[in-house]
Amino acid sequence: MKQAIPEKTSIQFDASHIGALAHLFRAEVYRSTIWRVRFDNTTNWAVVSTGIADIFRNNSLKNGLLPVIVEEATSGWLLANPGAELTVDLAAGTLTLPTGLEVSFPIEAFARHCLLNGVDELGYLLSRSREMEAYERRA
Repeated sequence: MKQAIPEKTSIQFDASHIGALAHLFRAEVYRSTIWRVRFDNTTNWAVVSTGIADIFRNNSLKNGLLPVIVEEATSGWLLANPGAELTVDLAAGTLTLPTGLEVSFPIEAFARHCLLNGVDELGYLLSRSREMEAYERRA
């Protein structure tokens, strides 16, 4: 026996409903922004793996998340010791295990600069606007 598929009904919102939805949206955006600011000011995060896809790496860096690529031995130690506290030195490009073993990881110079200075690509460009304007005046 086939069940009847209900017809789609459209909901008509009046101005008060639309205003309430807009207010709710603004509140959620504000809340997520406040959380992001608090998160960024209190904690630094890294993802440690033996390999990271390019798109994930690029998106991580744009959002202040450091992708750390390590060799199999380090990964094996981390998997065998869940919850271990690690020290990441972004400036030096090193990860230090609680055992004292220090391993290096690759990080592009521009990505390192942006993470260390708390800027994204746009922030970097805006910080160089005087130099760009001077160049454009000469050209």
